[in-house]
Amino acid sequence: MNPEAFLSYSLRAQTHGAAITRVMAATLAAVDPYLAVTSNIRLDGTSLWIGDARYDLGYYRSVWVVGAGKAGFPMTQAVLDVLGERVSGGCVVVKDGYAPPRPGLSPIECREAAHPLPDERGIEATLRIASILRDLSSEDLVTFLCLFSHVIHEFTSVFSFYEQWARLFASMK
Repeated sequence: MNPEAFLSYSLRAQTHGAAITRVMAATLAAVDPYLAVTSNIRLDGTSLWIGDARYDLGYYRSVWVVGAGKAGFPMTQAVLDVLGERVSGGCVVVKDGYAPPRPGLSPIECREAAHPLPDERGIEATLRIASILRDLSSEDLVTFLCLFSHVIHEFTSVFSFYEQWARLFASMK
């Protein structure tokens, strides 16, 4: 982010105006969802690094991406930019208006839904994510993205969130 984009007339007049704009730009860059993902994942041959955790992609049959939240589109785009054709598919649900008209996340489905109150589209998207997860095995790697705040309403409107995750992890043993 260019600090000069924040340099308004009033900040230009301030002694520390340029410094303030640098802080503003750094703050926004630090919370940019795309940069948050790309700065924490990398591909090194067949090794996927997520932070300090290493995953040998040669071990996994496929890589899936699922998630929900307002930052879902840029975070999913970041995963695709790092992993490319290694991603088999997935589904991410975002708030209405938080994805471009033609999202271009193939092979990952990008679905829009109401927020903060769930609607039928959110419930359908949640069922789609549950369907993807239900069909996976221990040979599949799943990347979960942006499962925050009001997304829980979507999940709990369909099934008990905690029970579903407990069943999912128990089935992967």
